[in-house]
Amino acid sequence: MLALLTLLACGATPEPTTETPASVSVAEAPAQPEKKAAKQGKVTNITVADLKAKDGVTIIDVRTPQEFEQAHAPGAVNISIETLLASSKELEPYRGDDIYFICHSGARSARVADKVSGEGFAVFNVTGGTKAWIAAGYPTE
Repeated sequence: MLALLTLLACGATPEPTTETPASVSVAEAPAQPEKKAAKQGKVTNITVADLKAKDGVTIIDVRTPQEFEQAHAPGAVNISIETLLASSKELEPYRGDDIYFICHSGARSARVADKVSGEGFAVFNVTGGTKAWIAAGYPTE
């Protein structure tokens, strides 16, 4: 590139070339659509509104059984953080599914999501957790 600029600055005409560029610049690359599904090995954070808009998804509530009994998102399954940090074997029936982890505020579910994403599960962490779910006025069981 510097040689070309030098030739042009000196008034010389560059020789035509048949070389193919080694790579396409980012500006020339076609835009890729944003994917909504989680990727294995990566945690995707979503809001309670995003979760509410989905039907028939796998929701795992990682709170204690006592917390879960008080109120939880409809259809959620309770598997405590302690159980999942010790072993992800209880998630095997959901392998291949997108798994949405939720807790009270999003901290415990983020920990679990981070751990199991490294084990090949496709996971989402619900930010704000059940606290945000209830504050938004969404139904609970």
